[in-house]
Formats: sequence, structure tokens, C-alpha cells
Amino acid sequence: MCVAVLASACQDGGGGGAAGGWEDRLGLLPATADAEEQVFVQMGDLATAAELAGVEWPPADGELVDTVAQLAGVGGSPVAIPLPSFIQVAGPAALEDLPEGVGWGLGDVDWLVSQSIPPRETTLAGGRFDAGAISEVLGEGPPWRIGDGEDLDPQVGGGGNALDRLGRAVTMTLVDDVLGFSTVTGGIDALNGEGDTLAGVEPLRRMAATADDLGCYAVAIYFADGVAQMVCTLPEVGEGPQFMIAGLGLDDPAAEAERIAGVDAGDRVDSVTTTVDDDMLLVTVDAADDTPGSYPQSLLARFDPLVPGFS
Repeated sequence: MCVAVLASACQDGGGGGAAGGWEDRLGLLPATADAEEQVFVQMGDLATAAELAGVEWPPADGELVDTVAQLAGVGGSPVAIPLPSFIQVAGPAALEDLPEGVGWGLGDVDWLVSQSIPPRETTLAGGRFDAGAISEVLGEGPPWRIGDGEDLDPQVGGGGNALDRLGRAVTMTLVDDVLGFSTVTGGIDALNGEGDTLAGVEPLRRMAATADDLGCYAVAIYFADGVAQMVCTLPEVGEGPQFMIAGLGLDDPAAEAERIAGVDAGDRVDSVTTTVDDDMLLVTVDAADDTPGSYPQSLLARFDPLVPGFS
């Protein structure tokens, strides 16, 4: 069994770098009208994940696909970050050819944040980008437009790069060292300093701030009907992933803590500890040695009973 390190993380505020920590980056995502009702946010620090996995980032020539697969938890890797849908559905050739299609590649990215209620999807990327190189491919900008038609019009065929996998026209911009692209034009407003942001949705802000305090390198937050649920992975991977699950907006956090304490988590988990902090329920999970890094992020997707609010 390995004891999870909570506040003393190897990164500063979820990875440091451009736009500060996860809470700051949440403030670069737009708060659309439906975000107050339902939203799914995923955040991952590729640079920190690569360090934990013992691989090079940016990857060496010819190693991009294998490295990204490892950081996504493929093959039972002990490290895993949630990736935006355009990466999940793109084939290896599309990822490798991304620079030819849009003027930047995944090797230029250090962290990713995505907000999705399909078909609306907005992704932010912090890293090393060259506006001139992007303009050489896409024309004058920023902003740049990839695809034809109005927002959310289906795109068929496309130009063969990974962003075509979003299935919609994309608007993209670059502000300092943060790249943003969205299937709706207003998706990049917050990055441009315009309009309300997800940091103004208090349950989401508190979850992101908690992830910063814990030093998480991979975060997924689901918010619906006033209840926020988060899974965030701690930088402790030597003996299986260590992670925190949190719930906010629960009717009875103490009762949920009691329920979760009685859940049989099976052989994937060594220990589960519940803590009620005012109105937030925190569930600290120490996973078994051979548990893959993708396990924590899968809990939200499958409505696992370890997640507060899923019973």
C-alpha cells in the first residue's frame, strides 16, 4: 500500500506554467447558458505525466504516437490523463500530420483543458506555438477558421487533420502561449478576455481549486443538476495510481461518506478513506500496485459507486 501525498505535489498548482493552475485555466473557458446546468471538463498535464511515466516530452522524432498512447494509459500504463475527443478518435497518421494541417502539433503542447457538451467542445492548450507557422497553413490570423459553414454545421470529409474529427467547423486563436479552439465561435471568447467563464460557476471553481491544492496532474469534473463530481489523480504512481474523488452539492455528505465507506471496491483498490469537509465529500483512494493509470478517470464514465452521488 502506498500513502497518497495530498498537498505536497511535484508541480505548482496542477502543472504551473501558462495560465497558472487548473482554477486559472478554468477561467479561460466560457460559461455558456447550459454550463450552469450541465458541463464536463477534463484537464491533463502532459509534461508532468511524461515525467511521472519516465518518458521524454516533447517526444523525440517518431515517438509521438507511442508516447501519447502511454500518457493516455494505453497498455496498462501507470500514468493516464484525459484527452480531448479529437485526440481520442484520431488515428496515428492524423496526429503525426497535425502540423501540416493546422501549423502546430501535440509535441508543442504541455497541458490540455477541454469543456464538452457535444457537439459543443472547446479545448485549450498551453505550450509552445508559433502564430506565423499557423498562419502559413491556415491564412491570416488569429483568429483562424477551419472548415465551412455556420457553427455546429456537420463537416463531412475535411482536410484530413485531427481537428476534422470534431465533425464541425473550428474557430481557433492564440493568446500569449495558450491556444484555444472550439466548435462554436463564442468558445474562445473567455480566452480573449470576453464574457463569463466557468470559474464563475462556483462548484466548478471549488473543484478546480481543490485539484490545485492536491497537485493533481489529471482532472475530470462533471457538473449537473447542482451536483459537482471530480476525479483527480495525484502524482504518486510508484505503487499504483493514487487519486481523490470529490462531491459537492450532495443532499447529505455524511450519509454519502458512510455509503462509500461500505462499498466493496474489489481488488483494484487497497484502501478508501472518506472525509467530510463542510459541504464537500472527499474520497481518498489508494489503488493496488497493478491498477492501470486509466482506472481513476473511468469511474465517472461508468457511474461507479465510489463516486459521491452515484449509488
